[in-house]
Amino acid sequence: MGEFINPADVPKVKFYTGDEAPCIGMGTFGSDRFTADQIAEAVDGAIKSGYRMFDCAACYGNEPEIGKVFKNAFDEGIVERKDLFIMTKVWNDMHEHVEEACKKSIADLQCDYVDMYYIHWPFPNYHAPKCDVESRNPDSKPFSVEEFMNTYRQCEKLVEDGLKKQYAPTLKRLSRSQGRLLVKLIDRECGQTGYNIAQAFIGSFKANIYQAMAFCFGNSLTKRYDPEGDDRYTERVVRLVESGQL
Repeated sequence: MGEFINPADVPKVKFYTGDEAPCIGMGTFGSDRFTADQIAEAVDGAIKSGYRMFDCAACYGNEPEIGKVFKNAFDEGIVERKDLFIMTKVWNDMHEHVEEACKKSIADLQCDYVDMYYIHWPFPNYHAPKCDVESRNPDSKPFSVEEFMNTYRQCEKLVEDGLKKQYAPTLKRLSRSQGRLLVKLIDRECGQTGYNIAQAFIGSFKANIYQAMAFCFGNSLTKRYDPEGDDRYTERVVRLVESGQL
């Protein structure tokens, strides 16, 4: 085991609920290179070294093994449950059964509740267990706002049912240029315009109001992302970031 770091010295981010999460934590993906027991052993060492935030996922195939480590840490008095910030995610094959997936992860992790629960991928495409991270599914389907929102609202219900403590931080106010860039990137990644996204979240009436406001500032939420035209410079930068050159 390496040097122990006092968890109190690790910076934290505060959510709108007042709860805090360490800014430094441990991810538990590694199923393409390591066994579940090896990942669990690393988690054990991390807890004893001062790590208090752990990012887990059902599809990593190691939550039961990590759960044994958590339980041992609780039983031995190394940490209490409230000392850990545990996150996990619903996988693609359970988008229609979020509560069932969350309860299974909680049982596997032996942690009573999770502090945050994510939608692992925004669209429910299939990836074979332990597949390479570069693999692609030839039967992939486009992103669907309706399907995503159905899954998201199931996640909201988890908060109401007390299965997890929060589901999202509040959004910070964006500058005009930041907002325009965000709308472009949403369209690029999701194949949906900013108007489509707003319509799914807040309804057509409010979406039309936002579209009218955007029009007054010379923008449009209905304009499609154009990588070969107006958005070619944005596309060039995004590709540099994706390739690791920026």
